[in-house]
Amino acid sequence: MGKPHIGFKIHTHFHLIIITLSLTNVYSQSSSNDINAMQALKENLHSLGSLDWSDPNPCNWDHIRCSSDNRVTIIQIGKQNLKGSLPETLNNLTQLQVLELQHNQLSRSLPSLSGLTQLETLMINNNNFTTIPTDFFDGMYSLQTVYLDYNDFNSWSIPDSLQNASKLQTFSATSTNLAGKIPKFFGDNNIFSGLITLRLALNDLEGELPESLSGSMLRSLWLNGQKSSYKLNGSIGVLEHMTQLTEVWLHGNMFSGSLPDFSRLNHLQDLSLRDNILTGPVPASLVGLKSLKVVKLGNNLLQGPMPKFDDDIVLDTVGIDSFCLQTPGIECDSRVNLLLSVVEPMGYPQIFAKNWKGNDPCDLWLGITCSINGDITVVNFRNMGLTGTISSSLGSIKSLQRLILADNNLAGVIPNELKDLPNLVELDVSNNQLYGKVPIFKDEVKVNSDGNPDINKDGHKFRVIFSFIIGMVLCVIVVLLLVAVCTMKCKKKDWSEPVVNNVVTHPQQHSDDPDGVNITISSANNNDNDNNNGSQEIKSPTSSGPSDVHRIEAGNVKLFQDNKRSKTVELTAELHSLHIGDQTAESYFQKIDSIASMLHNLGSKIEEDELVTYAINGLDDRFTHATHIILHTIRSRISILYAQ
Repeated sequence: MGKPHIGFKIHTHFHLIIITLSLTNVYSQSSSNDINAMQALKENLHSLGSLDWSDPNPCNWDHIRCSSDNRVTIIQIGKQNLKGSLPETLNNLTQLQVLELQHNQLSRSLPSLSGLTQLETLMINNNNFTTIPTDFFDGMYSLQTVYLDYNDFNSWSIPDSLQNASKLQTFSATSTNLAGKIPKFFGDNNIFSGLITLRLALNDLEGELPESLSGSMLRSLWLNGQKSSYKLNGSIGVLEHMTQLTEVWLHGNMFSGSLPDFSRLNHLQDLSLRDNILTGPVPASLVGLKSLKVVKLGNNLLQGPMPKFDDDIVLDTVGIDSFCLQTPGIECDSRVNLLLSVVEPMGYPQIFAKNWKGNDPCDLWLGITCSINGDITVVNFRNMGLTGTISSSLGSIKSLQRLILADNNLAGVIPNELKDLPNLVELDVSNNQLYGKVPIFKDEVKVNSDGNPDINKDGHKFRVIFSFIIGMVLCVIVVLLLVAVCTMKCKKKDWSEPVVNNVVTHPQQHSDDPDGVNITISSANNNDNDNNNGSQEIKSPTSSGPSDVHRIEAGNVKLFQDNKRSKTVELTAELHSLHIGDQTAESYFQKIDSIASMLHNLGSKIEEDELVTYAINGLDDRFTHATHIILHTIRSRISILYAQ
């Protein structure tokens, strides 16, 4: 080997010197920026207390740490009784990993920390900051721990930019004047797979718990004591699927409805639901939960028997007078249990929880009339704003003579069990949203079903409606199945044809047209002599004018467009990630059908069971019961289709 040319050595060393000097300049400039930012912080603090920040180099200051190249990485000056404010240049500390300022008396507006890409821990809680900028979290990709608590910010909401902090584990903003709804992204495991602590108590939040919390990895959830007009409200059913929870504080809100099933929350220790308007019985799944240490249920409208928890559990049931008895563990009268089962599919309405007191339904219970012997003879729930469905448990009240459910918003069908009530003389279900055929009652029973648009229409097959859209879901699922089966049949036809391997030859200049470019596709099947040995040649257009043409010598392979593969990948990814969200069921399934059609046109092979799985997986908890029906229907129809 010959010796390297001397010029090569000189130029190589020269470039190394330039790079070294450039890097040295960058490091020097960055270190200078850090020094300036830290000096500005020092000047903004009115008193340093016991901190020794006299050295010119901030890396030698108390509670400050730097990297080997003198970049500030850690500031830990919490609980130092500091006063003053933070400088706008604080985000020049671009290598900062830890910023702890908690439990001081710092005030004025927070500066933007936008661009602190290395920041992992942010603790500014228990200060007097007044404003948090909208771009505060921009670019904080490394954030893991955030404590903002007990700062009297002007009203603010959590910005979408927080979603970029995919490593977030703790987010705490108790008593910070946080307003609006709880962002859905907090429960999205695709965004925050490691989020285990979410504390947003004592704020101005309102609305319902987002369904996205279902299945999240959260262990600690504090949402108690919202100060907004309507507070947090709606159902707490989402807790049923948050199986990693150890503590839940939802007290001091306006949550309503029944308590969920707690049987899967095997780690739950501290549950605080007091001061809401929850109704219905306390479920046995909560009473029997072995991990429990604290349970606070007071000041609700809970019904049924007073629960008896283990003696070592700290229990609060103060202010509940809607239990049938005030002695824990004693069962209610059978008539009480029966009437509770009647109102269960109506969501345990508050109107009954507030008016059904004691253990005797015949003692002035709203809507209930009894005989002198204590048998229930009349159930009159007319115009009480009821929703839900009519319970088949009404068929167990054998003494019932009159059942009045008119002028509500009840849905579903009239239970067949009602036609067998031996003493029934009147049934009034007029002016609701019932559907289907009215059961055939005895001649002496007066039945009024007027004002229900879908009752007993000639030739009308009543719709199975769960939450007003499940019928639509079933129809679209069947359509998707038919499309999928057709696709499968087409694929079977394709499988019976010879497999062709395509080899794309690099562009060469065509001998007949010097302005064009050829692309030759050769087939691995060399037996196809009738089609030019299985090859085809395509002439690409050029800018030569009207003479530009495409010359295609057809073989047994069709040339697809350049973007076909990438489009298929894009559509498949969209199909994988599709969720119903806030869409209607019709829009959701139209979207799935549209994607499936486009993939089919692109030649993508999608099994029918995969397509149905995507559709089912994208539904939320509103359709849990309906999904079971759909799956049963699908299995039956697939068997029939395969047989055909």
